[in-house]
Amino acid sequence: MKSQRDIFKGITFTITNLEYTVETFQKDFSKKLQNEQKKKTRGVWIQIPIALSILIPVLVNEFKFEFHHAKPTYLMLTRWLPTEEKNLLYNGPFSLVGVGGLIINSDNQVLLIKEKYTRNAKTQKYKLPGGLIDQGESLAVAAVREVREEIGVETEAISLVSWFRHTQNLKHRFGLSDIYFVVRLKLLSESLSIDKNEIKIAEWIDLDQVLDKSWEDIYPMHREIITIATNGKQKDLSLNSLYNTVQYISSSYTNKK
Repeated sequence: MKSQRDIFKGITFTITNLEYTVETFQKDFSKKLQNEQKKKTRGVWIQIPIALSILIPVLVNEFKFEFHHAKPTYLMLTRWLPTEEKNLLYNGPFSLVGVGGLIINSDNQVLLIKEKYTRNAKTQKYKLPGGLIDQGESLAVAAVREVREEIGVETEAISLVSWFRHTQNLKHRFGLSDIYFVVRLKLLSESLSIDKNEIKIAEWIDLDQVLDKSWEDIYPMHREIITIATNGKQKDLSLNSLYNTVQYISSSYTNKK
């Protein structure tokens, strides 16, 4: 069993011995936990590989650990040892991050989609392409990937639109919150190749039509995003690929050719 201490007087145990039985683990970990209590360790983390999920009841019932987060190959559990100090371990992940791609071609048309699966097919409208970012991805990389996967278009990330949404306690996302950004993309190829497993339709639609409030076949939020991104009143944020940060750029975008 490997261990690594952190700057907050905590320790993380990672099980590398897949030959553990419940009995041998109980004996071994009991000694380790007692030792950490003597050292006045605060937070104890332990990562259980899925192959040893039989140990989870022992950790929860006997050693009083709590679930923190799970990945496809492991479960992370924690225990706060000090009885006189508030538990300061950070919560498990509770937010999803989504990204949309805003693409305007040389004919002043916006690339919009309708998804194959929706909570209400009768009220489905057009929206920007995009999806959730993967672990380790930047917003720029995720936007380019999602557009490529959904509609087969190659693009390059230019900037981050000065707009975002933070929605909390989503029932269809198991109570998680959702943070959504939009990346302005430069079009590199115009040939559409729709992923029929995800996308119902992808279409280039005139920007003037999209901005016209009398056209009701687009979600209001996405019209708002496109309006902000093209009216020239708000500056985009530049994407710093080295540090995955953003900053204001010197000029604004408009819908003028």
